[in-house]
Amino acid sequence: MQSLPFLPGYYPNTPQEMKVGELTYKIIQKDHVEKNGCAQLYLQCFSKGQRVLIPVGIEVPPIKWNSAGQEIKGKSKQAIDFNLIIGESKKRAHNIIVDFKLSRRKISLDLFKKEFLDPTPNISFYKFYEYQLKLRLTSLKHGTH
Repeated sequence: MQSLPFLPGYYPNTPQEMKVGELTYKIIQKDHVEKNGCAQLYLQCFSKGQRVLIPVGIEVPPIKWNSAGQEIKGKSKQAIDFNLIIGESKKRAHNIIVDFKLSRRKISLDLFKKEFLDPTPNISFYKFYEYQLKLRLTSLKHGTH
């Protein structure tokens, strides 16, 4: 049996629509086209019948978007760069879900969105500590801290 080397962010045969537990996500393009002829890309997440859209930060003309492959058509430098950003967004989403699963914490759409948009508490100890203090301040009564 051949084992694959561990490479961060490498997931062979990852389906285009990822389903982990009760949370499903994929990259979509909104139907609304701006004046410049481009439409925004979003990470769409579903859980228990609810949906959340998280902007990826990429605008693409609808004719260049491949919805089945969740990638931008073409071989231009911009298309390659945007496809890398899309891939990183999907990897980040997968890593968040795996982290929650490994730590045996339940994940909600709100928590997922918060983690996706602001990953700094997991990177820096100071940011993590500051984040934890803010969480605890809501549970402490005035005059006890």
